[in-house]
Amino acid sequence: MRINIIIPVRALHDGKRRLAPALSGIERRALTGWFFTRTVAVARAVLPAADIILVSAAPDLLAYGQAAGLRTVREAEPGDLNAALCLGADAARRNGADATLSLSCDLPFLERNDLEAMMATARPGTVTIAPDRSGTGTNAMLVAPVGAIPFLYGQNSFAAHGGAARAGGLPLTILRRRGFACDIDLPGDLDSIGFARNGRHMVAAE
Repeated sequence: MRINIIIPVRALHDGKRRLAPALSGIERRALTGWFFTRTVAVARAVLPAADIILVSAAPDLLAYGQAAGLRTVREAEPGDLNAALCLGADAARRNGADATLSLSCDLPFLERNDLEAMMATARPGTVTIAPDRSGTGTNAMLVAPVGAIPFLYGQNSFAAHGGAARAGGLPLTILRRRGFACDIDLPGDLDSIGFARNGRHMVAAE
């Protein structure tokens, strides 16, 4: 089964706005840049670059992806995550993919074995969801075939995606792993998973 990973990403200066009470603009940009390059590196450890689809409106990030050999898709109007993922799914179909793995770009502990564990669940006509720590959000989702259920990211997306799978009669696997569960959205998340300032950089404690 050919799987394509879809990575949607905002412009670095526009990311993680909810962290503004805790981090300066320079720090947020550094953090989102670190997330982005790390996520791409982990994805490239498990799939050929041509099977990784980067969706963004940011010219610099698209240029980075092109230089790395990724498939890139430019958003006409940034800000709608589900629309961005639909663009990625369309690109995956054109690329001959049998399944897509949509992946959040703010997972500091993500490792290749997390992606390998999710890809190992892939079967035709199935859905695998990796929830966040709260059990309400979706931080990664594998769907086979491409487009078998809609992207329903947003509030309570874990329940929404699970409901869509059940409504479509698709077997559903829930994959709970630290690499997928620990994301950074709010200032409290920085302390809860051991992030610390190191000059203008952010360092994740293992």
